[in-house]
Amino acid sequence: MSDDSREIYEVFDLVSEEYDQVGVAFFQPIAEALVKAVAPTPGDCALDVGCGRGAVTLRLAELVGPSGRVTSTDLAEGMVQRLRADIDARNVTNVTVEIGDAQRPDFAAESFDIVTGGLVVFMLADPEEAVATYFRLLASGGSLGFTTFGAQDEVFEAAMKAIADFLPAQEGETGPMEPGPVSTIEGIADVLGIAGFTDIRTNEVTVVSNFEDLDHWERWLHSHGARVLIEALPADRRRAAIEAGREVVSKANGGDGTFRFTTVVRVSTARRP
Repeated sequence: MSDDSREIYEVFDLVSEEYDQVGVAFFQPIAEALVKAVAPTPGDCALDVGCGRGAVTLRLAELVGPSGRVTSTDLAEGMVQRLRADIDARNVTNVTVEIGDAQRPDFAAESFDIVTGGLVVFMLADPEEAVATYFRLLASGGSLGFTTFGAQDEVFEAAMKAIADFLPAQEGETGPMEPGPVSTIEGIADVLGIAGFTDIRTNEVTVVSNFEDLDHWERWLHSHGARVLIEALPADRRRAAIEAGREVVSKANGGDGTFRFTTVVRVSTARRP
């Protein structure tokens, strides 16, 4: 694992307690769209990589039923521990949660009917290698599904830029990240096709996330991947950076102090012949 990847997973470990737990409709509707697209049936054996707190995992478990099985992996130990606790609390008996790398899941060939990756493939160092591995893990006729971001909310992007402006000069001047191989619909189709998949489809869904006030937004901001940016800020600049982001967001409220973000998410599916 590269140093950059290690830093990212350390942040996800840090946010694991509040990840998808702050009362914002974001991960759940994205997970629902992904699971609907892969269409699990009772008795299926599924692998959910980069499972987080289990938005995809738990829905898969419901649909594959007691005769099916879900194996979920994440490199963030905190996510794994907390999802295990959630599963125990709900008395879910058809899920196994393990520490594991979404880049190179280590399972026998043709072990699964379904492989899913919710908002994780685009963060991997080598998405092409990962997708080729998922192909190997699927049985003939098995389905792969993963989600990536399309258009982000303009206000959210502006708020992130306002925060990023507080990075040290040498970090802030590196420019935008180069688009990855799964950053476009065409790129996704190419990666899946090269791996050997057929019936390749990508649909876009729109997710609307509502916030009670600025404090609610700030709590949400600290609870997911945006925390990578916050942790990169010098400690003595973080409060000022957050306030700059809050200032941008405050201008988008609906007049009663509440506001919403609209995010386009791409749901990609494919089948192993």
